Amino acid sequence: MSAPAFEIERFGSQAVVIKDGIEVWGPGPIAQAENKLDTLERQARRKRRQCMTCSDQFMSEGAHHRMCAKCRSGASAIFDGAV
Repeated sequence: MSAPAFEIERFGSQAVVIKDGIEVWGPGPIAQAENKLDTLERQARRKRRQCMTCSDQFMSEGAHHRMCAKCRSGASAIFDGAV
């Protein structure tokens, strides 16, 4: 299942962020709308996942984030100095 689709609708120097036809942010400057779009998309990808190392549940930032903080910190010590 994919994350909800967000889009920016521009009018002049202003913009709004829309999800499923509903305005979720704005109106405001286009640059702020683009930043808000990035934030909303990142939040939509977050979900509870199982750590691939210890099987504990944790809040994942997306498909690339599969290890909990405890396991990730232990793994980084193993790779210190690796080229």
